[in-house]
Amino acid sequence: MDREPRAPGGGGPADRPTKARVGPATLEGFARAPDFNAWIYGKFRDAIHGDVMEVGSGIGNLSRLVLMDARRVVLTDTEPTYLDTLRRRWGADPRAEIVKWNLNEPPPSALTVDGPRFDAIVAVNVIEHLSDDHGVVRGLATLLRPGGCLLVYVPACPWAFGSLDVALGHRRRYTAATLETLLRQSGLVLPPPRYMNRLGLLAWVMSGRILKMTALPSDAIALFNRVVGVARIVDWLLAPLPLGLGLVARAQKP
Repeated sequence: MDREPRAPGGGGPADRPTKARVGPATLEGFARAPDFNAWIYGKFRDAIHGDVMEVGSGIGNLSRLVLMDARRVVLTDTEPTYLDTLRRRWGADPRAEIVKWNLNEPPPSALTVDGPRFDAIVAVNVIEHLSDDHGVVRGLATLLRPGGCLLVYVPACPWAFGSLDVALGHRRRYTAATLETLLRQSGLVLPPPRYMNRLGLLAWVMSGRILKMTALPSDAIALFNRVVGVARIVDWLLAPLPLGLGLVARAQKP
């Protein structure tokens, strides 16, 4: 599963035709899925305060929610078109700073000049794209103030890896154990990561493992947005099962 393409928010070499076709279309699809975005963000909201950085911001599907709760926000990405979109939307907001950062490289001086400066760092659908996820997470931990939180969402269940993962540039999917180990080895402390979106996992396996699809149709994303309430009920009913489309972790710097 060590693959080269990179989807939005990551930081490595890319399969340009695939990424150019699938990545932006997927982000645009989820831009029209506010209930799904709010569901993910709700897992972190009470930890969003003070100075916050969102890495791999893409076109800002979650950024607008972060800006509602934080005092100041740094939004990062490496793709010029996404950075242009972020600047167009929030470049005039005095609380927002937009920074180009390839996560496979050291952070720019603008993020390190004052030492650890963030009360929270949000990384949603980012870490799975990186060749050296351990190195990047260690670097992010150094940017947190003591007591600050790294808030992570990653794709779950390695056995669900399929054509959609390849098209989006995923290098891996995680288990609760592998994600917890990754974060603890970076000096962070956390409760066990939680699986979420069991209904979405079923659709992902059908699309990527059985039908071998290479893109999520926008109408399918819109349909799922309409049944987020049902997906939340399914999660509540099946909470003991170690299954889900994604894993959520809240890791704190001592």
